[in-house]
Amino acid sequence: MPTWRRATVNTGQQIGGSIGTSLLNTIFASAVASYIASHITPGALLHGRPGPQLIGLALVHGYTTAFWWSAAIFASGAVICGTLLRRGPLTQAAVPQGAAAAAPSAQASAESPAVRPGARAGGQDGGRTAGQPPGVHF
Repeated sequence: MPTWRRATVNTGQQIGGSIGTSLLNTIFASAVASYIASHITPGALLHGRPGPQLIGLALVHGYTTAFWWSAAIFASGAVICGTLLRRGPLTQAAVPQGAAAAAPSAQASAESPAVRPGARAGGQDGGRTAGQPPGVHF
């Protein structure tokens, strides 16, 4: 897989993870605040603030709410993936007879890593391929 595709996948995963974390954090905070607001009574206050028992129950409510939302998001993602998958074995598209001989060599040259211009074998960069970070050798 080309380096730019790996970088795009990595970036997409990072963005998805950060959006998911912030979304679940918002759901959690909203659930905690609404639980405290709806269950606050003069007996639940301690020096004008919610007592530890009310705060504990609100936190459990927030975690439970965030968990069920994440379970629903996961289940909907599983349903979407299940509907997008094709049934049956994977088959290759039919290739004309003359193009079949040229395709493997073209594919092999497209997949072979290109050495970075100016790279010296065994030199300072260790002959890394284009797009590899230092210290990564394949």
